[in-house]
Amino acid sequence: MVSLKYVSLVVMLFQNAITPIITRFATTSAAAADRYSTPVAVLTSEVLKLTLSLLLIIVEEGYSVVAAFRVVNNQIILKPKDTLRLAVPAILYFIQNIFIQLASGNLPAAIFQVTYQGKTLVVAFCSVLLLQKQLSRVKWLAISLMATGIAIVQLSSSKEGKQSSMANDAEQNIYVGLSFVFLGCLCSGFAGVYFEMMM
Repeated sequence: MVSLKYVSLVVMLFQNAITPIITRFATTSAAAADRYSTPVAVLTSEVLKLTLSLLLIIVEEGYSVVAAFRVVNNQIILKPKDTLRLAVPAILYFIQNIFIQLASGNLPAAIFQVTYQGKTLVVAFCSVLLLQKQLSRVKWLAISLMATGIAIVQLSSSKEGKQSSMANDAEQNIYVGLSFVFLGCLCSGFAGVYFEMMM
């Protein structure tokens, strides 16, 4: 029998591999005037997550809507300090999702995927600065190698083979895309470390 952790690993691998490709297609298949609104798309996905979360709470509470709303009241509404502290990473992740959608419309999928791994660098630096973590020489070497790899990818002038046939070809700007990826990495990395600080 296959372990649940391996199934989860395969699903996460598939999700992380396919997401930039789908996002790239969605953000380049139409010109700006005909394309969906990025903030509305991100807000819609957040509302969907909220709805699914509430449904899961209802299931956990024995399919009782009253019991589920009691849990929401006790854990969220009656604990405003905790809720506000959790709002910081939630808002940062919301902003990060907008930046990532905007970046994917300006960068080839491969460059986006490699450059977005810069969030690992942000997490490392924020962990050292905010959590006072000590990193070994091997970890610093790994971080340096990752930074070098990201810099090499950014300096390359690669283009997608089909980029000229994309509906938004004239709108794409690699510098705008890299700026949005950088801002997304900052939001994601800081939010992750801030969440760890709260624990």
